[in-house]
Amino acid sequence: MIPKKYLLCRPRGGLNDTLTQISRCWRYAETFNRELIIDTTRSSLCAPFSDYFLIHDSPIKIHPLLTSQLLTEINKLTCRPACLSGRASSYQTSYDQQDGFIEVLSGMPARFDTLKDLTLFRDYPEELLIYDSCGGGMEADYILPRLSFAADIRKIIDSCTMELGSGYLAVHVRNTDYKTDYKRLFGKIRAHVRPHHKLLVCSDDSSVIDYASSFFPCQILSTKAQIISTDIVGAGHTESDPEKARLACINSFIDLIALGKSSTFFYGTINSAFNRNKSTETGKISFDRVEPGSVSGFSMLAQYLCMNKHLIGRLMSIPISPSDHSANSNPIIRINLAGRRQTSLTKAKRVFIRLRDRLGCFPSA
Repeated sequence: MIPKKYLLCRPRGGLNDTLTQISRCWRYAETFNRELIIDTTRSSLCAPFSDYFLIHDSPIKIHPLLTSQLLTEINKLTCRPACLSGRASSYQTSYDQQDGFIEVLSGMPARFDTLKDLTLFRDYPEELLIYDSCGGGMEADYILPRLSFAADIRKIIDSCTMELGSGYLAVHVRNTDYKTDYKRLFGKIRAHVRPHHKLLVCSDDSSVIDYASSFFPCQILSTKAQIISTDIVGAGHTESDPEKARLACINSFIDLIALGKSSTFFYGTINSAFNRNKSTETGKISFDRVEPGSVSGFSMLAQYLCMNKHLIGRLMSIPISPSDHSANSNPIIRINLAGRRQTSLTKAKRVFIRLRDRLGCFPSA
């Protein structure tokens, strides 16, 4: 009997980081015929993946929940990295700016591939591979077509978005852990917003929505998602209150679907990050470094769904006709707050992504 081989994916960070890390591990597991275990309890979801998503159309076996029985089984296997052998769920980590999440006792990276990016070029003899990592990009498109929301999540999203209607414009502003010059952003998009328009404003900062209501000459829409105060901060996301964490996740799903349904989607680049060292079970993480022109991962997810509205149907388990599979031509306007306006996801960038996928390597964004 051929022994089973597993890949334990333990993503960290926000929603886009989480989906990106799962996508990378999913590709790797498919390439080398390993069963994939997804443990999102240390990510922004703060709960098992199966609490939020159903999985479809996978050629390999996917475990969306790390059960106690499965944990006992994999703790008996040979493991890479060796420092996590027999401790697949009990090890502690801290965060290092250079090496990512490292195992506290050994000081070694808590992932089997010590390169910065997971590649498809090599498999390992160990029966269990563990990949505990954060980091975003534009790779969630690999798994989004294979997912749908759990029935209870779909029901909540429907109830919070049904009154929005259709044909509305939308803008997303991230302004808590990462900061956006939203007043400048609104000034740049005001020429696109006419009195007869409806504008959906989604933000993690209620003052942004309040300002939009007085700034734009049109009807301002909002979802029924609640803006709540959390201690969720990027890769250092932890939440001591499970119900609060669940509400934060559901709110993000509501806004994501609502933004994706818009006829025109605006978003801006991030200007700065809140300089804060946060002591958590994952260590001290500094968020004061932002590359010029950086974009919120959530905005990237929203613009992808806006361009591929058939995926919203899949996520919401709505029947899809063959004609709905083509990409949408809705305007997606990225505002570079350090320079000129850009339209995101250019043709050259899409070609680059396809080439990258064929080569099997995953450069970080």
